Amino acid sequence: MPSTKRTVRFQKNPHRMPRLYSHLDLCELSLQTSCSVVAEALHQLYTSVLSVIALVSKTWSSAATRSNIITLLAVLFVYVYRDLWPLATYTQKPADDAEGGILWAKISILAVTAVFIPLFIPRRYIPVDPKVFPLPCFWQK
Repeated sequence: MPSTKRTVRFQKNPHRMPRLYSHLDLCELSLQTSCSVVAEALHQLYTSVLSVIALVSKTWSSAATRSNIITLLAVLFVYVYRDLWPLATYTQKPADDAEGGILWAKISILAVTAVFIPLFIPRRYIPVDPKVFPLPCFWQK
C-alpha cells in the first residue's frame, strides 16, 4: 500500500518531478562551472611553480621546462577539442562560447607559450668527445 500512496502523491502534483530534475540540472551545471574554474586556477598555479623552478634550479631546470611545455600543450589540446574543433563542424557549437573574446585571447596566448616559444628555447651544449672539443666555440660561452 505505501507504494500506491507515493504514486498517488506524484499524480496529484505532476509539476513536482520536473522541478526536481531542473534543480538537479542546475546543481550539476554549477558543479561543472566551479570545477572548471578551480581546474584552470590549479593549472596556472602548477605552471607558475614549474616556471619558477626552471629559473631558480640548475639541476631541475630542463625537467621543469619539459614538464611545463607538456602541461601547456595538454591544456591547449583541451581548448582545441572543446572550442576549435566544433567550429570545423556544421552542427556543434564551442563549449566555452559564453566567454567571448576572452576565450580567443586565452587560446592565442596559450598557443604562443605552448608551441611558438618552445621552438626557440636554446639547447645546452654537451660535447661528444670532451678531449677533442673541450670548450664550445667562443660565441657559445
